[in-house]
Amino acid sequence: MGTSYKILYGNESTTGINYDCEISWAELKDRVKSICECSKSLMINIFDIKKRSFICCSGAFKTILGYDPAEIICGGWDFWFNLIDYREKVVVRKQITAFLFSHRFGSAAIYLKYHLRSLSGNWHYITHAIEKHSLEGKTIAFSYICDYTEKEHIDRCLLVRDNEIYSRNMRDISVSSRECEVLKLISNGLSSKQIAHKLCISYHTAVSHRKNLIEKFEVQNTAQLIKRASEFIRL
Repeated sequence: MGTSYKILYGNESTTGINYDCEISWAELKDRVKSICECSKSLMINIFDIKKRSFICCSGAFKTILGYDPAEIICGGWDFWFNLIDYREKVVVRKQITAFLFSHRFGSAAIYLKYHLRSLSGNWHYITHAIEKHSLEGKTIAFSYICDYTEKEHIDRCLLVRDNEIYSRNMRDISVSSRECEVLKLISNGLSSKQIAHKLCISYHTAVSHRKNLIEKFEVQNTAQLIKRASEFIRL
């Protein structure tokens, strides 16, 4: 890739289209950083994957979640992961880490939904899109985070009757104490091998428990079971 990029700009006071203007990565970074920092409704951050550090975070993190952007930049991903609901934390952390640092991860973007604790202690339901871009030998990750808490509340209101029926059905499922232990570990994203080690049981027994739970909860795979397990444990 070359060392300059074509950016679309108009006159000095407004943004327009100009195909003749080329700027370097350093200039591009400053412009994008300025846009990100000024955003008040969309939470945006830029992460340098090679340096494993955030370049900037938008002011929306402060207005929506209460956290100062500098706090997130200094704390890094560990700070962010510690804000996630513990029932979702392991899975989300694994997905983000694999996407950012695994060379085998072929996709250029991932899309996640999970719950995050604000500075005031309230839980926010967020959608989190991460995109990777290669620029002048650098690999940069852009995060776009939206607060969907109100949508989740509306969805719950619209589906309250279905949820009540669903909850009653969930309570009717018979789960043994051992299966409940396995279920909790599955909801935390542990593999059958990890569960076997944690509970001091054989790998085949752990796999058998997982298969039985998939049948009891009438789901197709482990991903669906993790979702159902989190809901079951909340009841």
